[in-house]
Amino acid sequence: MISAPSLRRVPAILAGLIAALFIFEAQAQSSVTILKYDAKGNIVGVVEKKVGKGQTIHRKPAPTSGAGATKAASGNSTSGGAGAGGAGGGGQPDAEPREVLISNPPATLLPQLQAQGYLLVERIILGNLGGEFLRLRAPRGVTADSAISDIRRRFPGILVDKNTLFDLSSGIPGIYANDLTGWGVAPPRCGQGLLIGMIDTALDPRHPALRGRNIIYRSFVQKDHKPGKSKHGATVAALLVGNSRDGAPGGLLPGAALFAGSIFEDRGNGKLRGNLSAMIMALDWLVKERVTVVNLSMAGSNNTILEYIIVKALSQGMVLVAAAGNGGPKAKPAFPAANPRVIAVTAIDRRLAAYRYANRGGYIDFAAPGVGLQIATAAPGTLQSGTSFATPFITSAIAVHLAQGARPQPDPIRAALRKRTKDLGAPGRDDTFGWGLVRYRPKC
Repeated sequence: MISAPSLRRVPAILAGLIAALFIFEAQAQSSVTILKYDAKGNIVGVVEKKVGKGQTIHRKPAPTSGAGATKAASGNSTSGGAGAGGAGGGGQPDAEPREVLISNPPATLLPQLQAQGYLLVERIILGNLGGEFLRLRAPRGVTADSAISDIRRRFPGILVDKNTLFDLSSGIPGIYANDLTGWGVAPPRCGQGLLIGMIDTALDPRHPALRGRNIIYRSFVQKDHKPGKSKHGATVAALLVGNSRDGAPGGLLPGAALFAGSIFEDRGNGKLRGNLSAMIMALDWLVKERVTVVNLSMAGSNNTILEYIIVKALSQGMVLVAAAGNGGPKAKPAFPAANPRVIAVTAIDRRLAAYRYANRGGYIDFAAPGVGLQIATAAPGTLQSGTSFATPFITSAIAVHLAQGARPQPDPIRAALRKRTKDLGAPGRDDTFGWGLVRYRPKC
C-alpha cells in the first residue's frame, strides 16, 4: 500500500489552484482556439471551435523548423526518463521539444510571452474538468526547461511544465488469462450499463474483433499529424469489450460501452508518441461522458501538470488504471502509473512469473496476465505481451466493483481488490507483483 506521506508529493501550491478551478463555471461544451500560421510562423487566422459529444477535435499547430529537432532535457526529479516504459528511451525526447503547458494563466501572461517570441500552439478550455491551459512553444534556442524556469520566476505560483510524451506499454510479440484471474468466459451481455474509458491509439470499430460492440471513438490527434496505427488500441479494446474470434476469447465486459480516445501519433520509424495536452483533452471528454474508470496503457515521465490533471480527474469521480511500464526491472518509475492516485498494473505469465520487461518499484499495486496472450485482434497463433495488456483485467474488475456502489477513490479500491488477490513473490506487497494477482469473477 502506498503510504500517506507519498500522497503529499503534489506541491502545496496546487491546493490554491485546485480551489480556483473548482469555482470555474463549466461550459456546456469544450472549446478550442485554433491558430493558423504562415510559412514564417506568423499567425494569419484564428478559429474558435465548440466541441460537442462525439466530435473530433482538429487542431493546427505552429510550424516546426530545424529548431524543432532540439530535444527537451530529462524531466524533473520524478521523471521516468528512458526507463519509464520507453519514454525518452533510444534517444527520444521525453516531451514535445520547446513546448510548455500553463494552467489557468493570468490575463497578462500570454501577451508578455508572445512579445518575447513565444508561439501559442493552442488554448485548451476544459468545459467538464474545468479550467484553461495554454500550450506554448518557446523561441528558437530556448529549451523547455529554460522556459519553465523563466516563466516560474516571472509569474510566481504559476503551474507550468513540459508537454510530456507517452509511449505505449506493449512488449515484444492465451486463453489462460481468463482462467488465471477466475473471470471465466463472459457472456455477450456481461457489463451492460457500464461505461469504461480508454486513452490509447486509434482503433477501427469495424474490425471483426470489435464489430457490433458499443464503442464510441474520438480522436485528439492534430489534424495534420499522422495517427498511430490502430493495432495497440484495438488490442486493448478487444480485451475490454471485444468479440471472440479465431479461438481467442472475447472481451472481459463485452456488454459495456467503451469510450475510446486516441492521442498517439506516428512520429516516424514506427514510433508512436502521445502528448500530455492531448491526454488532458481526452480526459475532459471522458468526464463529460460520465465515465468512471479509465484504462491508460501508456508510460512516460512525470510533471506537475500531469499530477494536477490527475487530481482534477479524481475530483470528478474518475478512477485511473495504468500500465506499470516495460522498461525492465531497473527502470525508473513510469507515469501516470507511479502517481499514488493511480492504480498501477504489472504483467505476469501463465506460471505466475513476472514479465521480464516490466518495471518494478514501490508504486506497483496489482498483477494480471500480460504475457503470451491470445487476443482476437491478432492473427491466429500470434501472442501479445506487455503491461499494456495486463491493465484491462484490473480496469474491468474495478468497473464491476464501482457498479456495485463502491466509492471511486484509489485507496478504498486498493483495499477491496486486496481481498481478492493471490499473493505472489515475497509475502505481502512487493516491488515486483504489488499485492499480487487479482482474481475477480463478475456476476453475469
